[in-house]
Parts: sequence; structure tokens; C-alpha cells
Amino acid sequence: ELRQDGYLKIGGVYRILFEATFLQGFSGERETFFQIHGNFKACHASPPVMLKMNDGKLSVMALHRVSGNGLNGGSGQHRPVQSGTFRVGDLYGKPLKFSIDVDFRQNPARLSIVMNGRRIVNNAAVEYAPCAKPYLKMGVYRPGGKGAGTSSVVFDDIQLVEVK
Repeated sequence: ELRQDGYLKIGGVYRILFEATFLQGFSGERETFFQIHGNFKACHASPPVMLKMNDGKLSVMALHRVSGNGLNGGSGQHRPVQSGTFRVGDLYGKPLKFSIDVDFRQNPARLSIVMNGRRIVNNAAVEYAPCAKPYLKMGVYRPGGKGAGTSSVVFDDIQLVEVK
């Protein structure tokens, strides 16, 4: 697991760049490999953004319908915001270049994602709890259980750029 040291500023605009190469697995349920998370000490906020493989297909999930302040448990629901279908079996061994733009100047924030030159998310609304302190997390996060198997992804050339 890689976790950002520090936090993204509410009111900031960011570009996150990285390369991901899926080596095996990611055919189970809810196998997240990238998150903009929001929990912080007493703030139990749900992640505003998750990139995951679900049943072997890429899914970009954005948080919406946030209620409450996040101090009494997670709030909101995730919904898919990507266009197109990408099967992990077609992606194995191929370096995928991600460019993720997120604008926290308002709530809901705005999210756009380009993968290998193709826009897969265009200006999607992303809500976050009022107490959230967003930060980046990369790795393999999944429910686990019997028969989960092994999932492997290699990350390279990770960059975080504060645009504004």
C-alpha cells in the first residue's frame, strides 16, 4: 500500500499521474487499486473516488448523496461514472497511463480521468463529507474471503501536481 504523506487541500485543483500494469487477478468483487480517501481521525468519511476492478471490469466510482458531517460513520453512496467497458483480461501486462484531474474548489468536486489518451470520466460530480481531508491511496483493497486468489498491480511514475 502507498499512502500520500499529507493531504490534498480543499479548495485546490490537482492532477494525479501514474502508470499501472495489472499482472494477474482482479477478477473478484470490488478490488480497488486507487482511492482518493477522506477519513481523518474522528472523521469516518467514505472515499470520494475509487478506481477498482469489479468482476474483472474497470469501474470508476464517485461518492454522491453525502449526508451528515461524517463524524458518526461513513455517509453517501458510490456510483459508476466511467464511460466504456474495460476488461482486466485485455489489460494484463500493458502499462496504462492514468491522468486524473480533481477540482476541490466546491462540493461537489469535479473529476475527469484519461486512461492511455482516452477520456473515461468527464467532469463528474464527486461529493465528500464536510470533515474529509482527502489523500491518495494506491494498492490492492478488497473484501477477501475464500477463493480470493492473488491480484498484482505494479505502479510507476507517480506524480501529484497542484494545478491551483
